[in-house]
Amino acid sequence: MPPAAPPRLRPLSNGPECNPALLLVLLLLLVSSVTARNLDVVIVRGADGEEEYGKKFTTQVEAWKAACAKGEVPVEVISGAETTAKLEKRLASAKADRSLWLVLIGHGTFDGREAMFNAEGPDFDAKQLAGWLAPLKQEVAVIHTASSSGGFLRPLSGKGRVIITSTKSPDEVFYARFGEYFAEAIGGLAEADLDQDKQVSLLEAFRHASKAVATFYENDGRLATEHALLEDNGDGVPTRREALEAPPAESKLDGERSAQLVLVLSDEEKKLTAFHEAGHALVAITVEGSDPIHKATIIPRGRALGMVMRLPERDALSLTRQKMLADLAVAFGGRLAEELVFGHEKVTTGAQSDIEQATRMARAMVTRFGMSDSLGPIAYAENQEEVFLGHSVSRTQNISEATAQKIDAEIHRIIDECYARAKDILTTRQADLNLLARGLLEYETLTGDDIRKVVAGGPRGGGDAGNAGPADPVVSSAVPRTGKPRAPKAGLEPEPSA
Repeated sequence: MPPAAPPRLRPLSNGPECNPALLLVLLLLLVSSVTARNLDVVIVRGADGEEEYGKKFTTQVEAWKAACAKGEVPVEVISGAETTAKLEKRLASAKADRSLWLVLIGHGTFDGREAMFNAEGPDFDAKQLAGWLAPLKQEVAVIHTASSSGGFLRPLSGKGRVIITSTKSPDEVFYARFGEYFAEAIGGLAEADLDQDKQVSLLEAFRHASKAVATFYENDGRLATEHALLEDNGDGVPTRREALEAPPAESKLDGERSAQLVLVLSDEEKKLTAFHEAGHALVAITVEGSDPIHKATIIPRGRALGMVMRLPERDALSLTRQKMLADLAVAFGGRLAEELVFGHEKVTTGAQSDIEQATRMARAMVTRFGMSDSLGPIAYAENQEEVFLGHSVSRTQNISEATAQKIDAEIHRIIDECYARAKDILTTRQADLNLLARGLLEYETLTGDDIRKVVAGGPRGGGDAGNAGPADPVVSSAVPRTGKPRAPKAGLEPEPSA
């Protein structure tokens, strides 16, 4: 189910003014990890042509289906008569809260003007596909494995897009082997796991497939007729594998976003996500002033591998100092849980949005809401620069350098205190942290009531509790209603750092 909509904020006739900055802060407080979404994979199988290619395409489709099943991601295959019309209709019905991976498997053609994807029935070109994708605001990855696919890259590129093509230009028209190697890699092929994290990202699959293609042509003594490209930063300028092997200093090459997109998550990734979200949840139910938890989940959604959603009990037009400090502590719960359980060197980038939100909130407390005792109830505007043609032409000095330093010091103090507060909670309640993480690993989604039952250690014997063995105290202590039960896996006990 999609997360419940936040309550509407209605201005009162005789109440405090509801300013936009406060509304933004309120919305940011609702979830600990924002950008919630799910993932759909749509495979388009084109015309077979000769029988030998049909068998290759079938193998690729089956490999993708197996990978999606392993990653528990819904997959749909579009093929047969009227493939083009079916694809247009499917993209028109794409849900805005679900990211999309579009995989094109088949042949491509190029008539000297337009590159086309060879479907059963009418073919379609890059302009048509770009038009169908244009209304989609969610993240979209297009993996075009056909020949002549290079002609699709620039028209499809843009913000929130990852585009992979098997050829560098539309005139590379011979059969492309890139798709074969990519399909076998994306499901978690060990050889493609370049960073040894037991999962394969789009970037790793791209690099593996590109290198495998180059090796094939080299061993066969033939001139390569396909050179795969990747574009994921929205500038329309693609990158070859060779450039990614040894990128120049301060380069703006592609690869950052595609390295974060994984179809089949490893158990280690799920375990880390479970402790991250359990950290948020445990701090949220402990600190006074935090909103009640609606649910916690480790089901990947958009850029977030998991999320903890909290909803206020009533409409609010203003925030108390207590609530803002509580929410700052909650924001750091995920990162701290990672560090406490896995060690300082294993802390990930998963807390990026949490840190950004906490910094903005602390700055607003100091500069907008007058919640700094040392600086007082004064609104401090930041120094601003007006830019023209890339060059600064004027600078507005709103605060002195000394005041700016005091503001930074106050922001740092507030964050340090909230960070220490969250760390103290997780350190003293690490047994509860372990219980919550185990519950998330087994059920994937826990409601607020489920979380409170887990932490309380009971009641025992209700619901599915009878199915739990004596060695599984977590399942017997809580009976989540929203997740899908999973068999406990060995090796999931945390190893707290010293």
